[in-house]
Amino acid sequence: NPSNLRETFMHLTNYSLNKYSEDFVANTDLEHADEGNKRTISSVESILIQAGYDVQDLWRKCRDLIRKTLVVLQPYMLVDYMSTFPREKSGAQCFHIFGFDILLDSDVNPHLPEVNHSPSLTCDSPVDEYIKEWVITESLLLTAFDWVKERKIASLATPEEVQALRIEYENNNTSGFVRLFPSVEGDDVMRRIGFFNDERLVHTFVRGCGVRSRGEISQMRFSKLLRSLAPLLM
Repeated sequence: NPSNLRETFMHLTNYSLNKYSEDFVANTDLEHADEGNKRTISSVESILIQAGYDVQDLWRKCRDLIRKTLVVLQPYMLVDYMSTFPREKSGAQCFHIFGFDILLDSDVNPHLPEVNHSPSLTCDSPVDEYIKEWVITESLLLTAFDWVKERKIASLATPEEVQALRIEYENNNTSGFVRLFPSVEGDDVMRRIGFFNDERLVHTFVRGCGVRSRGEISQMRFSKLLRSLAPLLM
């Protein structure tokens, strides 16, 4: 309302701003991760469980929200990737860490205010160091798959065999991540994810939608294309 419209610390949840608030409480001890304004997700889970909320259902909703967001982002990311790396190069040449800001309402339903293209990896507290160290470590472990594949198997007969080996490797080498793709929760929208790897869609982006030489596309044209694709996700 007009009386609190300019209350920055109330409406903007960014840590980079709120750490300057007089009411901000910094965490100084990992053994007390349930204290302060920045906490571990496990400590937040404990609070929700004690209040009687279904945390497993909350996580299911969060995963569903993230999957469907990535479905929308994937075509743009694919074009950007293909405009940067030669087609003849096999295997993944890079990776990207996104930061999803999820807001819980009074009924503990998740909402997505924004996705951070480049989330901060700055460490200002013991909680920061603990969480971000594991994010970076396990992300790098995931990127080692192609190296493991070359050492273990000289040649794989089919893409399905490569995919099976990748899933096995990821399952055995990550404890902090949760698999979103392929979905094991029966999310119907994921049955159509293969559409976004279609060569025709890529050429539509590159030749017909104003993709620039750096893999960029104007916001207006990108929005128009997504509206035309929306029925396929319903």
